[in-house]
Formats: sequence, C-alpha cells, structure tokens
Amino acid sequence: ICDSLFDGLGLDIVRLKNNYGKSDGSLSESALLDFDLSTYTAAKDRNIGIKILLNSWTPPAALKDNHKLAGGNNATLIQKKGIFIYDKFTDYLVNSFSAYATLGIDVDYVSIQNEPDYDASWESCSFEPREATVSDKLIAGYSAALDRAYPQLSSLAKIVGPEVTGVGYDKVQNY
Repeated sequence: ICDSLFDGLGLDIVRLKNNYGKSDGSLSESALLDFDLSTYTAAKDRNIGIKILLNSWTPPAALKDNHKLAGGNNATLIQKKGIFIYDKFTDYLVNSFSAYATLGIDVDYVSIQNEPDYDASWESCSFEPREATVSDKLIAGYSAALDRAYPQLSSLAKIVGPEVTGVGYDKVQNY
C-alpha cells in the first residue's frame, strides 16, 4: 500500500491527525503516536522530502465542555470565568510539537482544527468564525483561537486552514 501511495501516486504530503494528549479508549496515547511514527517513517523512507501536516481533530477531552474527544451538541472549548481557554488550547498545540519532535517527526504545516464548522459525532470540536451563540450555547471563535495560537505556532510550522467542510457559501472567507 505504501509503495502505491508514495511511489505510484507520488504523494508529497502526509496529513497526520494530532494524537497528542489523547487516547481513543482502545489505544493509549503512546500507541496512537507510534502509529503516527510508523506512517511518518514509511513516508520518509520513500520520499525524504515529503511534507508533514499536523491537524487537530479535537483538543484533549479536558479542554472541551463535554469532556469527551467526540463532538456532538456543539462541543467546544471550555470556559473559565466566562472566558474560553484559548491559552490552554494554544499550549496543547505547541506541546504537541514537542511530543512529535521527541519521536523524530518534523512537522512542516499545522492546522488548529479539522472541520471547525461541523458538529461531528467523532473526534471534533466546534468553532464559529467568531464567538457566537448557536442553539442557546456560546461557541468558541476560530479567529480568536488562531489569533492566540499564531505567534507561537508560526515559529514552529506554516499554518494552514481553515479546514472547513467545503469552499461554498464563503465558508473559508468567513473563517
């Protein structure tokens, strides 16, 4: 499969789901990170110049208002004293770089949130373009999270995004 992906198709970027600080219930964090390392190694063995995109599908459960990795019901960042914990979200993102570097994985690109506009039942976290109330619930703002994370992340990798569910209806522009 790897030969087909990297040699046959000529893939030149690998998108890794950020597994730092998480466990899916059946696998430990170290097992999840070992899987990322094996994917990275297989890619680098076939293309030494391959680029790595680290993408957060969700922050750790402790940073979310539903206290779960999975989304649903517009699960978003928790608030402390009425303020979203953007600093702790940034810490999670920055600390993930250290964890991946310890494994020997060099990250070229980072995305702070996969599909911030989609309230998924799997690993996800809802962000509105700016803090907004949806169904009587205040949702964290993607722009505020990115503004807070940008100074630290931009020194570690190139930032991509937003990785919204589609390009129609000005979704990218709005985020």
